[in-house]
Amino acid sequence: MIRNVIWTPEATETFNNNLDYLEKEWDLKVSDQFTERAHSVILKISQNPKLYACVDRKTNLFRSVSFWNNYQDPEKMPV
Repeated sequence: MIRNVIWTPEATETFNNNLDYLEKEWDLKVSDQFTERAHSVILKISQNPKLYACVDRKTNLFRSVSFWNNYQDPEKMPV
């Protein structure tokens, strides 16, 4: 059963920031690959949300980490 994937504002922001970075610093091919890989992961999450930690058993809410650009300062990564 495929389930809805709900993006948090933080996930939307980090995805868009990474996409902006790739479009400015790299080429269209790289940003397209990033988008395709992100959509592939989202499809996997929708098919099997138990790949990630359950944060609310009553509502079957699962959470994965937001997008993270490896060029960022690792000390700023929310854990």
